[in-house]
Amino acid sequence: MKISRVLMGLIPILILAPVVSFARSTVDSGILWTNSELTLEGDLLTISDIDSGGESGYWVIWQLDSTSGNWEFADYGEGIPPQRTSRSIGVDWSTATEYFIGDTLTLRRVSLAGSSSWLRWHLDLNDLSWKVLRYGREGDQAYPTLNNVQYWAYQIQGIENSGAVDALADSRYDMLVVEPMRTSLEYEDFPSAEMVSRLQSTRGATGARKLVIAYVDIGEAESWRSYWQPEWVAPTPGQPGSPDFLLTTDPDGWADNYPVAFWDSRWKEIMIFGQGSILNTILEDGFDGIYMDWIEAYEDEYVVRTALVAGLDPQDEMIRFINEIRTYARSRNPRFVLIAQNTGAIANGHPEYFGILDAIAQEHVFFEGLADTDWEDAESGDIRVPDTGEEHSRQYYQQTLLPFLQHGLPVFIAEYAREPANVEESYRLGAAQGYIPYVSLTPLDRLSDILPPGYPD
Repeated sequence: MKISRVLMGLIPILILAPVVSFARSTVDSGILWTNSELTLEGDLLTISDIDSGGESGYWVIWQLDSTSGNWEFADYGEGIPPQRTSRSIGVDWSTATEYFIGDTLTLRRVSLAGSSSWLRWHLDLNDLSWKVLRYGREGDQAYPTLNNVQYWAYQIQGIENSGAVDALADSRYDMLVVEPMRTSLEYEDFPSAEMVSRLQSTRGATGARKLVIAYVDIGEAESWRSYWQPEWVAPTPGQPGSPDFLLTTDPDGWADNYPVAFWDSRWKEIMIFGQGSILNTILEDGFDGIYMDWIEAYEDEYVVRTALVAGLDPQDEMIRFINEIRTYARSRNPRFVLIAQNTGAIANGHPEYFGILDAIAQEHVFFEGLADTDWEDAESGDIRVPDTGEEHSRQYYQQTLLPFLQHGLPVFIAEYAREPANVEESYRLGAAQGYIPYVSLTPLDRLSDILPPGYPD
């Protein structure tokens, strides 16, 4: 925790810097860091000898609020700061480069205690406090963690295409969420373990090796998966299928996707406990974790109705299901990570949920696209999420994601846009909220050709 307190205050002088709205590369703010001195006395952090815009001698003081964990702006001026301390923290700014996205500043190549580090903050201009911290060591050879992810990408179709794995390997994304190919009926012989190993041998933007995460729909059965049997009968909107844990069709229009009674022991054998289960296959192939989709099965009307008839609470059962995934996976790989996609509201009344997950992801906080489209279709992105404040509005998603940030969990967002203004808005607003954004299109069958701000060339 001590290093977190230090790192949170390394850049309080952003108040003196101009805010640049959008940039893919380094932006010069006019601040010289080389001679700045960082000191810490109790809960007061001071940076002195700041050169901003050609004028030197600025100082800024911030005070740590022990309740919120934020650094609150205390005072600033020129000359000698009123608080002096001999306790200096060794930071070398001489090699640092920076870039802004809205009110978010990232510094790279900061020498902290002899290690080259990167640091990211968001300044809340309402109360001049830093709301979000992310940091990591560049080129760190240690096991990568979600907290060190600066850039991520998401591809769950088209991995079998020529050059697709090459493109993923050549990318500089710190985390890749990809299709576990061997779980597909058509690609059961795909060399998934070799793909995972190859991707893990390449490095992301921070210099650490990539995290490779398997996408799994845990709340729906998919008729192209290896577990789908020839004698199974798909359900219809008004009639369950066979087996009877197949309850209905996907309400968003995705073909061949069927919400299930996820509490059913037969489904848990397919997903977790069976010898050839999806989770066992993922673990055998060496994935670093699981990216769980369709957790919202717990609130589907057909699923809810079936659960209530069985005397079950679907919200409780979904949380229990995810915890079983975690417990089983961690018994095989103690570093295995769990990322939940969508439905942050499931945590309402269930604080234990924050301890089960390692991160959450949310689609279309700002822009969405339609299901079952092609990459070239206009409706595969750029549909603006409304600002109404009602359910499934921008405000709603931000409210449901806030508790995860407050619990220290990384929040990844997947936005669907191709128009430059919409892409810019997604990255800017996402970073300002403390999210790690990725902008693509709903087919997710290739890497986006629009790179995130600051992405290494």
